[in-house]
Amino acid sequence: MSPRDCKIFPIHSGFVNQQSHRRKINILVGGRPKLKFARFATGDRTAYAIVEDELLREVDGNIFNEFQPTAQTHQIEDVTLLTPCEPSKILAVGLNYASHLGDRKAPTVPGIFFKTTTSLLAHCGTIVLPQSAGLVEHEGEL
Repeated sequence: MSPRDCKIFPIHSGFVNQQSHRRKINILVGGRPKLKFARFATGDRTAYAIVEDELLREVDGNIFNEFQPTAQTHQIEDVTLLTPCEPSKILAVGLNYASHLGDRKAPTVPGIFFKTTTSLLAHCGTIVLPQSAGLVEHEGEL
């Protein structure tokens, strides 16, 4: 499967939608144009980039604070797209959708649980299930 067969998900909360990456967006967020970022690996390097159509333009600095676009670019199909960030932990909330409750009564307090960071999967990555896994529930989180 090529990266073009997969969706590229934005990590900048101000990005408009999945279809917008094919157009230039001139709306400003905090005085800057809205941008779509990707984290990727090429060779033994990992970097962040701004997504420009099918091109990734590397950035210097911290995308969550100050950064500058560089002249270094990569074609999306030539890199491995990674998870948007590397969190130290993942906390989740269970039974927060009525459709998940079934016949159960809604909890009075949210059910918080922990997920390991090894549960993150790179873009279009393969989920490997051990033969002893038994019943496996599927659920995707963004």
